[in-house]
Amino acid sequence: MAVKNINLLKVDTMLKKEKGNCQKCNAEFGERDTMQSVNVKCDKCGKWHKLCKTCKAEGCDCGGYLMDAWEQNPGLMY
Repeated sequence: MAVKNINLLKVDTMLKKEKGNCQKCNAEFGERDTMQSVNVKCDKCGKWHKLCKTCKAEGCDCGGYLMDAWEQNPGLMY
């Protein structure tokens, strides 16, 4: 399943719960999984992934670091 290239700045600043499963391990997203934390972008190859917290920590297949909305846009929280 492909993840759309989402401009997270266009998403309301309010946290949105994410539904579905992790692309890598197929774990179901829970109450604390938000659109902003689940949809991550690789800093090396630029691919978007929809991953749980555990799989995000493992990084991208290309060896890059996966960034959530807060890491991509540090000013978003302020």
